[in-house]
Amino acid sequence: MFVSVDPAICAGSGCCERVCPEVFSVGEVATVIDPAPHERIHERVREAAHECPTAAILIRSDSD
Repeated sequence: MFVSVDPAICAGSGCCERVCPEVFSVGEVATVIDPAPHERIHERVREAAHECPTAAILIRSDSD
Protein backbone atom coordinates (compact mmCIF):
# COMPACT_ATOMS: atom_id res chain seq x y z
CA MET A 1 0.00 0.00 0.00
CA PHE A 2 1.17 3.48 -0.93
CA VAL A 3 -0.68 6.53 0.38
CA SER A 4 -0.79 10.13 -0.83
CA VAL A 5 -2.97 13.20 -0.34
CA ASP A 6 -4.07 15.59 -3.07
CA PRO A 7 -3.41 18.98 -1.45
CA ALA A 8 -5.49 20.75 -4.10
CA ILE A 9 -8.69 19.18 -2.78
CA CYS A 10 -7.82 18.54 0.89
CA ALA A 11 -9.98 20.64 3.24
CA GLY A 12 -7.76 20.07 6.27
CA SER A 13 -10.64 18.65 8.32
CA GLY A 14 -8.32 16.40 10.33
CA CYS A 15 -10.46 13.26 9.99
CA CYS A 16 -7.53 11.27 8.65
CA GLU A 17 -5.21 12.26 11.48
CA ARG A 18 -7.84 11.32 14.09
CA VAL A 19 -8.30 7.88 12.51
CA CYS A 20 -4.64 7.12 11.71
CA PRO A 21 -2.12 9.55 13.21
CA GLU A 22 0.76 7.20 12.34
CA VAL A 23 0.23 8.03 8.65
CA PHE A 24 -1.38 11.49 8.49
CA SER A 25 -0.59 14.90 9.94
CA VAL A 26 -2.84 17.90 9.37
CA GLY A 27 -1.90 21.56 9.32
CA GLU A 28 -3.66 23.69 6.72
CA VAL A 29 -3.93 20.48 4.69
CA ALA A 30 -3.09 16.86 5.37
CA THR A 31 0.35 15.46 4.72
CA VAL A 32 1.44 11.85 4.64
CA ILE A 33 4.16 11.08 7.16
CA ASP A 34 4.36 7.38 6.27
CA PRO A 35 3.57 6.78 2.58
CA ALA A 36 4.10 3.00 2.86
CA PRO A 37 2.47 2.04 6.17
CA HIS A 38 2.82 -1.35 7.80
CA GLU A 39 0.17 -3.90 6.89
CA ARG A 40 -1.19 -3.94 10.46
CA ILE A 41 -2.68 -0.44 9.96
CA HIS A 42 -3.91 -0.77 6.37
CA GLU A 43 -7.53 -1.06 7.51
CA ARG A 44 -7.26 2.23 9.45
CA VAL A 45 -5.72 3.93 6.41
CA ARG A 46 -8.68 2.74 4.33
CA GLU A 47 -11.05 4.01 7.02
CA ALA A 48 -9.33 7.42 6.95
CA ALA A 49 -9.73 7.54 3.18
CA HIS A 50 -13.41 6.61 3.51
CA GLU A 51 -13.98 9.31 6.15
CA CYS A 52 -12.24 12.06 4.13
CA PRO A 53 -14.97 14.58 3.21
CA THR A 54 -13.26 15.59 -0.04
CA ALA A 55 -11.83 12.19 -1.08
CA ALA A 56 -8.33 13.67 -1.07
CA ILE A 57 -6.61 10.49 0.14
CA LEU A 58 -5.27 8.28 -2.62
CA ILE A 59 -4.32 4.66 -1.99
CA ARG A 60 -2.37 2.52 -4.45
CA SER A 61 -1.67 -1.14 -4.05
CA ASP A 62 1.88 -2.46 -3.95
CA SER A 63 1.42 -3.83 -7.46
CA ASP A 64 0.45 -0.49 -9.08
